[in-house]
Amino acid sequence: MENIKLKSAISRIMSDLVKLDSIITASELQFLDDVYDKYAVTTQDRKMGFYMSLEEAVSIVSSQPDRFKKEFYSLMLDGANTDGACSRPEALLLMAVSCACGLNGNGRGRVYSYESRGISLHRDQLIYVSREDRNERSLLADDEVYDDINNVARLAGFELVYVPKIARHFETYQKTDILRKVLTLVRPTLDRSEDELIRQLRTMTPYKFSTGILERRMRMSLNLDTACWLIRLGGSQVGGTEYANFLLLEIDYNHMKRQLKGFMSEFLKLQPEHMVSVSTVEEDADNFRYGGFIKSILDMISLGTEERWDVVIRLKGCKSFMDGDGKEQKASVSIRRGEEEWPLIGPDRDAAFYALILCYTAENPNGVELSKDLPVDGKEQRRYEAIYSQMSVRQISDCPDICFSDMRRPIISRVNLAINPAQKNSKTSRLLSGTQYLTERELYEVAKSQKKYFVVLNPSNVIVAGKDGRRMIERPLKESPLYSSVIQIQ
Repeated sequence: MENIKLKSAISRIMSDLVKLDSIITASELQFLDDVYDKYAVTTQDRKMGFYMSLEEAVSIVSSQPDRFKKEFYSLMLDGANTDGACSRPEALLLMAVSCACGLNGNGRGRVYSYESRGISLHRDQLIYVSREDRNERSLLADDEVYDDINNVARLAGFELVYVPKIARHFETYQKTDILRKVLTLVRPTLDRSEDELIRQLRTMTPYKFSTGILERRMRMSLNLDTACWLIRLGGSQVGGTEYANFLLLEIDYNHMKRQLKGFMSEFLKLQPEHMVSVSTVEEDADNFRYGGFIKSILDMISLGTEERWDVVIRLKGCKSFMDGDGKEQKASVSIRRGEEEWPLIGPDRDAAFYALILCYTAENPNGVELSKDLPVDGKEQRRYEAIYSQMSVRQISDCPDICFSDMRRPIISRVNLAINPAQKNSKTSRLLSGTQYLTERELYEVAKSQKKYFVVLNPSNVIVAGKDGRRMIERPLKESPLYSSVIQIQ
């Protein structure tokens, strides 16, 4: 076998397997030597394997012919039992490789690896993950189905995690004062109010969890095409850096219970007979259960990694997005922090003007001078028209003439009213379901100093969303084609 990558992958998987139970025996070392001899794995191959993630290694093995995959899995099974018993972590890795290679009838699966960052999901959790927010499509929304799946998971020693149930847990727990104290205990340096985090917990959905917590906050790129079970495997040292590994098992909605029952049955058969201990600790009026996934979600949601809202300028074709409640919205400018995004400015003429001030501020922190009268067809108007043409589907002839202060003043007023709504009945404030949580509004408003208009917000907190072919691309303002096209106009 001359494939160097394959030999490195063999080294990664087999060495991870041997180290999983935290005990390395002489028989396991001999097993590794025998495997390396069989596949002619050299010292150089093993060094390359040290810099290969488990995800990459399993992907390489899964692309091999069926005969090789069956032979390799059989060797893994021998290795797991070399010390007399297959441990739970070893059994999970065996199941992950088996599903990735299509060696059983329990569904398609793949291994995902990412660099750990201090806080991660715990082991022994069976987590439902999906980018779909229409919960009624999930069979788990049915209490009877949920109970059946929960029983299957518990008997195999797993904690079933279905985020809407967790949200309901926080929503029905009425001791908000205790929740506040728990949050400050978990993270004393919170940069947001405890009530804001409690609201996030009580409105958590699978979409919010997958996109806001796992993808944005935890930096996990799961690339979900369908709903999956997420199960944590053992960790790996990749080039000296600690990586966390997971199995993503695609859910067969037509046979969800049967599929999971088959998976867990095969998983349990790999291990010696054992008793599964299920926690029966419950909360009462004065106690809050802090453990398992409850601990994980509190730890993750309290991370202070996203301290400020970003302003997202949405060019035409990119105005649709999911808001903080997972509902589709449209806006020319939105605000976003972590898993939450809300519409900010709707009308194209107002949004284009706000984008113009943001571009001027990025070019010069002092902003742009908008005296009483501007030159007709001057630089300011031409820049405004350039932005308007990229944000609006209307003709350029519909673009307002901001040369006149009588036209500019109401636009500035509407923009600032959208950011800091003063009238509950205003047309702009109805867009703002999220601004009640926007602190430091003065950073986002169009400010004026010595006839110059500017926005205090750092340009690094301004994102431009545009389309590149069929893909939506997001770039920081100063790295975007929008900004470069605007500042070229002199």
